[in-house]
Amino acid sequence: MAASKLPSTMLIWLIISTFALTIFYLKLLPYSKSPSSPPPLPCNLFAGKWVLDPNRRRPIYDDTCPFHRNAWNCLRNQRDNMELINSWKWVPEDCELNEIDPVEFMDVMRDKRIGFIGDSLNENFLVSLLCILRVADAGAKKWKRKGAWRGAYFPKFNVTVAYHRAVLLAKYEWQPKQSEIMITDGDEVKGVYRVDVDLPAKEWGDISGFYDILIFNTGHWWGYDKFPKESPLAFYEGGKPIVPAPSMMEGLQIVLKNMAAYIEKEFPRTLKFWRLQSPRHFYGGDWNQNGTCSFKNPLKNSELDLWFDPSNNGVNKEARVVNELIVKALQETDIKLLDLTHLSEFRSDAHPAKWLGKKDAVAVWGEDCMHWCLPGVPDTWVNILWQLVRYRMIHGEVLKMGFDVSSAFVGNTLLNLHGKCGGDGVDLACKVFDQMPVRDVVSWNTMIAVYMDCGEVGSARDLDEAIRLTESMDFEPNAVIWGTLLVACKLHGNSNLFEYVTKKVLDQEPSNSGNLTSVTNLSSSMGRWQDVLRFRREMREEGIEKVPGCSSIQIGDNVHEFVARDTSHMQRNDIYEILESLHSHLWLESDFCINV
Repeated sequence: MAASKLPSTMLIWLIISTFALTIFYLKLLPYSKSPSSPPPLPCNLFAGKWVLDPNRRRPIYDDTCPFHRNAWNCLRNQRDNMELINSWKWVPEDCELNEIDPVEFMDVMRDKRIGFIGDSLNENFLVSLLCILRVADAGAKKWKRKGAWRGAYFPKFNVTVAYHRAVLLAKYEWQPKQSEIMITDGDEVKGVYRVDVDLPAKEWGDISGFYDILIFNTGHWWGYDKFPKESPLAFYEGGKPIVPAPSMMEGLQIVLKNMAAYIEKEFPRTLKFWRLQSPRHFYGGDWNQNGTCSFKNPLKNSELDLWFDPSNNGVNKEARVVNELIVKALQETDIKLLDLTHLSEFRSDAHPAKWLGKKDAVAVWGEDCMHWCLPGVPDTWVNILWQLVRYRMIHGEVLKMGFDVSSAFVGNTLLNLHGKCGGDGVDLACKVFDQMPVRDVVSWNTMIAVYMDCGEVGSARDLDEAIRLTESMDFEPNAVIWGTLLVACKLHGNSNLFEYVTKKVLDQEPSNSGNLTSVTNLSSSMGRWQDVLRFRREMREEGIEKVPGCSSIQIGDNVHEFVARDTSHMQRNDIYEILESLHSHLWLESDFCINV
């Protein structure tokens, strides 16, 4: 189509207004001085690496936080390397994990309550959150009700955050040997700790309907160092001893199954998380065997299995052993996994170690290589928890405001939202997708993108799922849809899927120059040089050439077309002069580098 002449002033001001909007939206983006910083992408927040960042934001609380527990207050206890410890930043694969904004958190959580239930590692988690949130409300008051061990009330936002100490989650109590016939024989047995596997501990048995968010954990007390043969655990169900008597790990399995069922029944409307194990870093012996952890740097990825793989039978194997049981017990439940184990395994350098605040603490208790310094690693846990909570709170508010997933627009938005969570966000996206009575092409493309970005279809084991999802569409998938999967093949190096999808793309549009060019480029990036030669030969033989990119602007009845590498437009010089001027202003004002 021939281009009509557009009044010079109007065209120039159209471009100026477009770039003015660009500047405005760039100002809304998280600030970055790196001209190549990518925008946030969907990812698994639990997979990534620690990066040393000397310019990382300093911790927003210090040793004066009134919610500190003395042994974890590493700033006050003058632990070595605290500045270095907090210069390491967790960077998930392919995206950014933003630091929590306590004011934003409190605004979202206004009039709500958050509860932590479990052992002292959940208390460690709680203290980090309390000290961070106090930045938003210095008038926070200590709170201890409903059986809580400790907590805080933030009057400015009417938010309550508390911790209920329940180390086994199930009810347990000491029974001296003479109190009744022991189910454990032996003169060395002084008594047993009776565990009622089907009853919650009294510390959290009366909180139904009170909390909006709950974070559970158990695991660190399920060891023979806590319950030796002189005072073992004895498991009861329905008020009667379980016969034959389960081992400790068998008992844990039974407790996990019963507690998961109880939690689902008693807290149907509560957002529920289960934090997987926090790893220990004892070196040279266990906590009661002079184990130490005065390390200066995190572990390397190649060292993790040596430390934590159960097959090595080391003193730190607990986390992975217990995690396997937890994951199995929580299958088919609506309890979300907070998988903080892997990222924490690296941080052998971030425990209180021998800096415990009291002169004789190490002599009495040994070094603390289990809990974490504060500020420290639990602050990263808080960042991840906040990101996951925010997504789910938005989902809840969308539905509460009367929006319904029967609308394809709302459903598609929620699909994209949950896909950005990683982890169980994929499961939530699947649930929304299954509930959508009407799905359009955007729905299918979004769902495929969720799988692709989270790596679900990037491995051979998920090939069948990728095929099932794409081929179960209500319409014939076109080359564009198959092309989405084609990118996944390249990202995850899946040759089998690449060959299958390439055939689908080229069968549908064998003469499409864009598809052939994409397939050729992807083949090259994967080192499939024979395919590259074959595709280029086919393009030459068929006389297929890549069509240059083209865009157009229409004002009234006049259409202006702009083709890649075309310099014939009569106002080209004026346009580029303005672009250069805007480019310079952007660079000076915000350090952004724009390539146009």
